[in-house]
Amino acid sequence: MDSGPEGDSFLSPRMLPGPDDQGDYQWPSFFSHPIRIRTTPSLWCSAACPIGDKALFAVGTSNGLHTLEGFGSHWTVSQKPFPSDGHSRKHGNQQGFREHGNSSHASVSAVEWLNPDVIASGMRNSSIFLHDLRSGGSAARLQYPHSVTKIRKVDPYRILASGYNSLQMFDIRFAPNGLQHKPKPTSRSHTSTRPYITFPEYSPDIISDFDVSPELGLLASGIYPSPSPIWPYSKVLIRGFISASDDRKIQLFSLQTGELVPSPLSQYQYSQPINCVSFESGEGDFGMGGPHTPSLLISSKATVDQWVW
Repeated sequence: MDSGPEGDSFLSPRMLPGPDDQGDYQWPSFFSHPIRIRTTPSLWCSAACPIGDKALFAVGTSNGLHTLEGFGSHWTVSQKPFPSDGHSRKHGNQQGFREHGNSSHASVSAVEWLNPDVIASGMRNSSIFLHDLRSGGSAARLQYPHSVTKIRKVDPYRILASGYNSLQMFDIRFAPNGLQHKPKPTSRSHTSTRPYITFPEYSPDIISDFDVSPELGLLASGIYPSPSPIWPYSKVLIRGFISASDDRKIQLFSLQTGELVPSPLSQYQYSQPINCVSFESGEGDFGMGGPHTPSLLISSKATVDQWVW
C-alpha cells in the first residue's frame, strides 16, 4: 500500500486462501490483527520469489531495492545495496549512488527474479542492476534508453525490459556496454546497452502491460486506446495511422525474432481497456484446477478472460 499525502507507506502480508476456501480472503486465525510494516520510501513494484519454502518478495521503492521475508506474524524488511562505484566509495556512501535531489537515481520501478538468489532491478534513471542474495552484492549490468517500467525473465540469461514506447531483450552473458556513471535518459547524450532483440512493432501510445511464455515462445501485450492528438494528422506522418478499431486488442510477438505473430486472439477487440496480461504454463496441478495447456489471462475492466492454446 502507498497512500496519504505524508507518505503513509506500508507492506501488509496476508495468506492466500486454499483451494477449498472458495476465495475467502479473511485473515488467518493466528493473526491477532492485520500486520502493517511501515516504510519511509514509497512503494513502486514487487515480485514473489518463484521457488522456495518460505515467503520472499522483492520490493522496489523510491529508495532502492528491499526484500520482505517471513511467515505468519514474523516478517522482516531489509534494504539491499546499490551497485558500488568510485564516487560512492570515495565519499563513504555504501548504497552506491550519489546523494542529491534527483530521486530517479534511487527509485526502483521494476523487479524480477532471475533465480531464487538473483534479483534484477530496473530504475527510473534507466539503469538495470543485479543483486545476489548469497553475497549481498549488487552490480550494474544494463542501461535502457528510457526509464525502466517492467522487467520479465525469458530464461536464466535473457530478460525483457520495457519503457515508454519501447521493448528490448538483453542477454546478461554479454559484456556490459553503454553504461554511464550518471545516466540521464532525458538527455541527448544518454547511451544505452546494445539489445539482443528489439521489437520494432511494439509502440503503444502509453506504457502497456506485457508478459512472456517461454513455453510458447511468445510475448503478449495489450494495445491501449490512443489519446486524441492535438493535430489530427500527426499520427499519419509520424507513426502511421492507428484507427480506433486497433485499440483494446492483444498483440503477440515472437521471442525468437521480435516480430508480430498472427493469431485469431489478436483479432478480438475488448469493449473496455486492457489492464493486465499474464501467461499461465501448462504444468498446473490437475487436482488444484490448474490449466492443462498454456493459457493467457487478460484483465479488462472488471472481468478476467482466459484464452487457452
